Amino acid sequence: MAWKKLDFENLKIDFNFFSGTSEYSEEEIFIQQERLEKAFNLALQLDKEGYNVYVCGPNGIGRSRYTLKRLQEIAPTKEKPADICYVNNFKDFYRPKAILLPAGYGKKLADYIEEILDFLKRETFKAFEGKEYEEELSTLTKEIDSQKEKVINELIEEAKKYNLMVLFGPEGVRLLPIFKIETPVPQEHLLESPQIREEYQKNLNAFEPAFRQYMRRLRELDSALGESLVNLRKKIATNLVNKAFEKLETEFKDIENVKEF
Repeated sequence: MAWKKLDFENLKIDFNFFSGTSEYSEEEIFIQQERLEKAFNLALQLDKEGYNVYVCGPNGIGRSRYTLKRLQEIAPTKEKPADICYVNNFKDFYRPKAILLPAGYGKKLADYIEEILDFLKRETFKAFEGKEYEEELSTLTKEIDSQKEKVINELIEEAKKYNLMVLFGPEGVRLLPIFKIETPVPQEHLLESPQIREEYQKNLNAFEPAFRQYMRRLRELDSALGESLVNLRKKIATNLVNKAFEKLETEFKDIENVKEF
């Protein structure tokens, strides 16, 4: 037989494959064990609480895959189980509540809550910087300031009857003696003149009950302003939260567990 040098064309084989593995669906093959099959068949027929299946064997033989396969086969014939959702317990943060929802509603609830949180993060600053809040805040402040100004004017006029001048400063309210020209007397002069000091102290003692009443009224107005501001912020926040929960309340209006939450 003569020797011949072969090239690439000589090595090509003209052979067509009419079918291949791509035409067949994948299927997991498990080692058949009659006892295993019977045990699973019995377990999957039981529909009561308290029964479990324990699967054992060496690693790598497909225990988890086989169990999942059998469960997936029977799942379409069973009623869908309820979703179990753990939600915050506002009375005891260390003991979350578990609520049961129709199948698929657990994911919906989680999505709605996430949407609500995003909405509140985005809109809260806008709400407290908006026109409505600024207008109501301005109205409240002006109203209280007007009442305080009235009380202060009354205080000043009443103090004049006792020959006293009311001075408001960083350290608080001071009462100093005045002359008819209403010029404050320097404090060092009070110490030098026993007559002025005695008259000044007498006027202070006489005016003190009325002075305390005026100061109490001013404190009450400050307190009223603070309370009004808190109520205003609660009102804005409540409106914002109600708006955020509108879609969720509509979607879950017939589910009592969510309404209670």
